[in-house]
Amino acid sequence: MHKNYVVITTIIDPYRTINLVDKYLLDEDIAEVWIYDNGHKEEDAQHLYGYSLSKNRCIYLSTRGMNLAQQWNHAIIKAAELNGNLIISNDDIEIEGNLGKDLSEVLRSEDNIAITYPANKITNEIPKETNGTFGDYGMRGDCFMIKPEIFKDNLIDERFTYWGLDDDIARTAENLGYKQLKVYSCSIQSDMEGTSSTPGFEWMLESRSDDIKLLKEKWNIKR
Repeated sequence: MHKNYVVITTIIDPYRTINLVDKYLLDEDIAEVWIYDNGHKEEDAQHLYGYSLSKNRCIYLSTRGMNLAQQWNHAIIKAAELNGNLIISNDDIEIEGNLGKDLSEVLRSEDNIAITYPANKITNEIPKETNGTFGDYGMRGDCFMIKPEIFKDNLIDERFTYWGLDDDIARTAENLGYKQLKVYSCSIQSDMEGTSSTPGFEWMLESRSDDIKLLKEKWNIKR
């Protein structure tokens, strides 16, 4: 049996993060939610930590100083050691349905499936195989589930900082012969344009050009 774990990377709004964690914890098929705090103000960090102590299935970890690729890799290794499935989640999304149950059932239905991800609207459609990432009509980068045992020996290239990580995961899986599937029984919506569009966090855009250049060099992807 593979338990389901969620990692949420967060840096801006602790209350938004708490609201999302609460929604994930409504899903009984989620074993634990891990909050990776990458730079909240001390007061907000303490608030998140205190919240995590009040929840039996929530763990807070300060990841200050780590880029996003390093945070995701840390969670992948941790989930693999627990023989679980891992949902990698932004903190700026709205979820609908039981992502733990729905994504994991499809993920473990075949040995050659490495990634599942929710649709943007719940329908009766059966899971659909896709390729690439959002720009290719493939997997979303803001919320998806993986088999960590596949990626623990094929970790995200940590030269990527905040952009291109989902592309690196998708292409790595495809190169290894694995599939990704879109699951229509659960859904997510993005709640905002993204951290880099938030006043005070424009510095994230500084890494974009380097990450996009690396995408082109490594995977011949043009964005």
